[in-house]
Amino acid sequence: MRVSCYGLREVVAITGLSKQALYAWERRYNVVSPKRNARGVRSYSEEEVHRLQLLCQGIAKGHRIGKLVQLGLDDLKQVVRRRTDSMDDAIVELAEAVDRLDFALIEQKLPLHFSMFGPGRFTRDLVLPVMTEVGQRVEAGSTPIPGERFFTTKIRMFLGQALHLTAGQFSAPQILFATPENELHDLALLSAAVSAQDAGCRAIFLGTQLPPDALAMACLKTNTPVLCLSISNLSHEKVLKTCRETRRALPSETELWIGGRAVSEFDSMRLPDVRIYNDIDDFDDAVRRIRVSKAL
Repeated sequence: MRVSCYGLREVVAITGLSKQALYAWERRYNVVSPKRNARGVRSYSEEEVHRLQLLCQGIAKGHRIGKLVQLGLDDLKQVVRRRTDSMDDAIVELAEAVDRLDFALIEQKLPLHFSMFGPGRFTRDLVLPVMTEVGQRVEAGSTPIPGERFFTTKIRMFLGQALHLTAGQFSAPQILFATPENELHDLALLSAAVSAQDAGCRAIFLGTQLPPDALAMACLKTNTPVLCLSISNLSHEKVLKTCRETRRALPSETELWIGGRAVSEFDSMRLPDVRIYNDIDDFDDAVRRIRVSKAL
């Protein structure tokens, strides 16, 4: 059942704010206006919880609370998701290093960026843009395939490490990540798993090429609310067949999410009861909703 409001204890657990900080923000900035029952007990809406999460993320990026509270929800999202100049420089530097087959520079810079930005930002703001840029250059013929293979091999190692370092609590909402049969590409899936876990969920990475019955069994035995599949290279017909078979096999209470290049042209009309995500921002919003709705 979808939760529509949250108590103080839940908001503190979800956002990471202390009660004292939350009270101070309410008094000084009027950032949220919780409802109160006859006993004065606060309750917060889902949108208010989301706003508090974004404010915390903005402060973590170095913005001042006095400036952030003046922004609407959409503008606040843009501020939180905007890359810094240092991140843009890092993206260009790594893409050009792949072009030149500068293996030493890649091996030198990746651990530095991982340490500087942290697992979540490293994955969302660095790895995904560089992967997109390198992929486009490979298709255009400007980037040699050995450079792309070396880079993706290194990135896979760091994403695995990021997934380990951001391991969530056992009580957090769990999401299973996998690719279906005949789908080998897992970098985007690993990135999504790290992003989900960084947002407070417990991400379980199952790997590649799992059939519908195996996925359904895993969801059933672990009581998992969401199964996330990444599909990049299957034909439209195989995408439809795979999603429909998987949806039928899954427990009714388990949501099926899909993303990847192969599903970018699909919509809910063609795949009812399947949630399609075309970018990391939409995916992150969905993870937030699961995190909030399953909060205890």
